[in-house]
Amino acid sequence: MQYPLSVISPLMAGAIFMLITLASALLFAEPLTLQKVGGIALIVSGIALLSQID
Repeated sequence: MQYPLSVISPLMAGAIFMLITLASALLFAEPLTLQKVGGIALIVSGIALLSQID
């Protein structure tokens, strides 16, 4: 299945920020603040909305 670049590019950009935040919390014991968790939730929501595009 192929997706248009206009969908994949924002997905990857959002995923990078999410993965870096989670990795830094797990690997370097950086605190996950409420603000960071809220940002991750918004990114995941955006990815979920974009994945609904046919």
